[in-house]
Amino acid sequence: MANLFTPTTEFVDVVDGLETVTSIAVKTSSGSTTLSNVAGCKRTKLTKRDMEFFGQAGIESQMVVWHVPNQNLSDNALRPGDTITATAETWTILNTEKATRGTRWRCVCVKQR
Repeated sequence: MANLFTPTTEFVDVVDGLETVTSIAVKTSSGSTTLSNVAGCKRTKLTKRDMEFFGQAGIESQMVVWHVPNQNLSDNALRPGDTITATAETWTILNTEKATRGTRWRCVCVKQR
């Protein structure tokens, strides 16, 4: 029997366009922390479901979805208000959810001006 795909260890090997984000600022119970050079992240467009929910504000052109591997966050949970910085742009997280069997965070974000 062939080996099955294991997303926790093989996601990076099968997905194109992965980026290393410069930093992720995470709010914690004791203040905040900044994680540097978080590898294996992916930036995608909003889905139809996202557009229906967030598109009412008219800022969907300034919004993206970041997919951030859970294993690279040192047990820090991502929450609305946290920020992701990549390629000299900073994005504020509006909504988060665990995805792909809890192996990554799916974050709907808006670009800061």
